[in-house]
Amino acid sequence: MTRTPPTATDEDWTRPEAYRHWLDERVRYSDLDPNDHANNGAIASYVEASRVAMFEHANPAIAAANGAFVIVRLVVDFKAELRYGQKIRIGGRFERFGNTSTLARTGLFRGDDCVAVAEAVLVLIDRTTRRPTPLSPDVRAALAVHA
Repeated sequence: MTRTPPTATDEDWTRPEAYRHWLDERVRYSDLDPNDHANNGAIASYVEASRVAMFEHANPAIAAANGAFVIVRLVVDFKAELRYGQKIRIGGRFERFGNTSTLARTGLFRGDDCVAVAEAVLVLIDRTTRRPTPLSPDVRAALAVHA
């Protein structure tokens, strides 16, 4: 799956309206770096938490296909810092379903202010062969709940 340049019809991923699934978090003390803001590893963990929560609905279909999703690409754009104790909302959605892959978008918000956006390309692999396998209609439908 390749990334195409944004067009005038693309969503603005820095706006809460672009997302279908929501998760609430709070910046923990253990998320901080020496600069007293959430470090990049913590931001990646918030992105992962959103993705895992979206997969919960699709897990039965993924298991029935003897599948597992693996990340082949993760990009995070940092917009602002997060500080200890701040409440954040993490928005997520799936899009661009390919033969064996999908794109997960994530936005982190403090109120209505976007602090980071991320995109992850995820490939479905067969758990036995560890090779890419096509998205079944059931897997596609389960992921599309958050599209």
